[in-house]
Amino acid sequence: MARYFNIVCGLMFVVISAVGVLAPELAADFYGFTFGMLDGKTELRAICGFAVAVGLLIIYFAVHLDNQKAVLLSVAVLFGGFVVARLLGLLIDGIKQPIIIMELMIELVIIAILYGLYRRECQQMA
Repeated sequence: MARYFNIVCGLMFVVISAVGVLAPELAADFYGFTFGMLDGKTELRAICGFAVAVGLLIIYFAVHLDNQKAVLLSVAVLFGGFVVARLLGLLIDGIKQPIIIMELMIELVIIAILYGLYRRECQQMA
C-alpha cells in the first residue's frame, strides 16, 4: 500500500508540474497572475521542471526500495513545505483565497495518509 501511494504522489508531482512546464499560461490563469516579462514564463517552467524531476525521483525510489519508510517521510516533508508556504501566504496575504485553502486541505489529507502509512510500515518492521 505504501509503495502505491508513494507512486501516486510522485505522479501528482509529475502531471501537475508538467502542465506548468508545457503551458505556464494555464497555471497563471488558474491562480490569477500575469507574466510581466517573458522571464516569468521561463522561470515558472524551470520551477515546474524541478517539481517534475522530484516526482520522477519519488517514483523511482518507490519502485526500487523495499523499505518505503524513507520515501514516505520524504514525500511528507515535501508536502509539508507546501503546507507551510500556503499557511504563510494566508497569514500574510489574507484568508480570502479559496483555491489555496482547498489545496491546503488536500495536502493535509495527503500528509495524514502518509503518516498513517509510515506508522504501519514501522509496526510491520518491528
